[in-house]
Amino acid sequence: MKLMELDKKSATNVWSKVFLFSLGISLASAFAMKWIESDFILKGNLFTILGLEFSYTKSEIQFLVSNLDERVHTLLVNHLIYDFAFMAGIYPLIASLCMLSRKKVSGKAMKGLLLFFALIQSIAWVADILENWYLLTWIRERNVNELYFQFHYIVWTKWMIAISGILIFIVSLFFRGKKINI
Repeated sequence: MKLMELDKKSATNVWSKVFLFSLGISLASAFAMKWIESDFILKGNLFTILGLEFSYTKSEIQFLVSNLDERVHTLLVNHLIYDFAFMAGIYPLIASLCMLSRKKVSGKAMKGLLLFFALIQSIAWVADILENWYLLTWIRERNVNELYFQFHYIVWTKWMIAISGILIFIVSLFFRGKKINI
């Protein structure tokens, strides 16, 4: 019995360390990216990464990547490189939140959901890597290729998985120590 308690404590300790490490990486890289974003200006207009991900049309992105001056081009590439560091923080952070909460809930269903959402953060991470690969390719080639629509499916997949992981963690906070039977 004591060995089992030690294993649970050890696992919680590992996930706590993953959480803290991931939080540090996420905050540092988010700060760097936010700082850079204020200089994303094309022909006097500010553009955003979220705009690239969600609202800009293919022709707007094409206009953007083909008209970037060298300074903004370099800043955008640097932002996407910092985003790789952010990814290395945010998806393990979400997974660690789910795993830490999993230790606190007692219902099998909620434990299963938390484990599931912790595990699928790896899919969101891969989707985010692909998203950056598309953007970096378009920026380097200064051309948006025929994969524009796949790009948006990847973006939506990434966001839905990450937000779902955060939401299931928040929901689990209300069920700490309570059995949930579905």
